[in-house]
Amino acid sequence: VQTRSEKDLIAVLGVTVSGMFLIQTNPTTKISFRSADDTTYQLNGMEAVELGMNIQMQVSGVYERSWNKKEELRACVTIEEMDAVNLDISK
Repeated sequence: VQTRSEKDLIAVLGVTVSGMFLIQTNPTTKISFRSADDTTYQLNGMEAVELGMNIQMQVSGVYERSWNKKEELRACVTIEEMDAVNLDISK
């Protein structure tokens, strides 16, 4: 799942909230989710919530790694130290 924009995150949030509603009201009903590669998945409520939580964990990890890099850069005193910081925040 891609989170390229706020639109993507809002769509995932909608699926997650719908999943929570389905768990409470009609656990056998499925909702559609279309991935970035245009594959459509039919998810029950629990699957929709799990999808949302997994994406949230992924996004939170990116933010945490980004914050750590910013702190690392703030601690630098010289240009050489800044140049030595690896800015890759991928896993």
